[in-house]
Amino acid sequence: MSKENYVKELWIAEGGTDYYELLFLTRAEFLSPDEYLQALASFAQEDRLRPGNRVQSLTESSFDAWVKHYRDRENAYNSQTDYYVKGANVFFLLDMEIRQSSSNRSSLDDVMKAMFQRFPLGKKGYTVDDFQEVAGEFAGKSLKTFFDNYVHGTAPLEWEKYFGYAGLQLVAKDSVMRPWLGVQTRDESGGARITRISEGSPAHDAGLDQGDEILSMNGFKVRTQDLEQRIPEMKSGDKVKFTIFRDDKLREFEVTLRDESIPAYRISKVKNPNDVQKAIYESWLKTN
Repeated sequence: MSKENYVKELWIAEGGTDYYELLFLTRAEFLSPDEYLQALASFAQEDRLRPGNRVQSLTESSFDAWVKHYRDRENAYNSQTDYYVKGANVFFLLDMEIRQSSSNRSSLDDVMKAMFQRFPLGKKGYTVDDFQEVAGEFAGKSLKTFFDNYVHGTAPLEWEKYFGYAGLQLVAKDSVMRPWLGVQTRDESGGARITRISEGSPAHDAGLDQGDEILSMNGFKVRTQDLEQRIPEMKSGDKVKFTIFRDDKLREFEVTLRDESIPAYRISKVKNPNDVQKAIYESWLKTN
């Protein structure tokens, strides 16, 4: 390749690979179903926490990969999606959509096999429309609305709905919400540097920014581990004073904590799954 190749299909190749990676490990019994389902629960939380998922579509993320995805942009988490991560999430939804619509006679496995047969390596490429058409054949219906919402659009992923097709339910791990700050940090010599900050979080609203180096919290030196341990032990409404280093200057910020916007999730089975739900779960994870 001698120049950039701008395409909208990267989410299919890369997101599909990421989706099947853990699924194949589960089917091969290197991961237990419970371990895999807990991973999916964490993916649901991460999906809902990322503001960029509500701003940029999968096809836009794929197309912009050459100019945005591998560049260290301060606001990427808030303004962009990730065609690897969200691509894998949409693959899960699509798998469940096909299984439900076909009464579990077909699945995404069938779609991928058909794609390899119709678009063999080294022959001709495929488009998003090609992938949508093949997926629709196995679903037995048009998937235009699905693709408009989740591939070309930024509609929130309906995790509860699609887990339900396999007789599963997504629920909060804890009944009590915990306060959050809304940052990720890495330790450096002076303190904990903010590597990511969520738009609309308590830290963001108080004026903290990506790149700030947190030196102390309420007068005490802190590292990443201290933030992760001490913030959840506080209460919503607590005011926390941070001393940070920014642009060679010391600054102070007061952050008012709020309950976390999205809880950590777990997945449980419904009490009385119907025959289709049982069949989807067993054939999806190869547990029968």
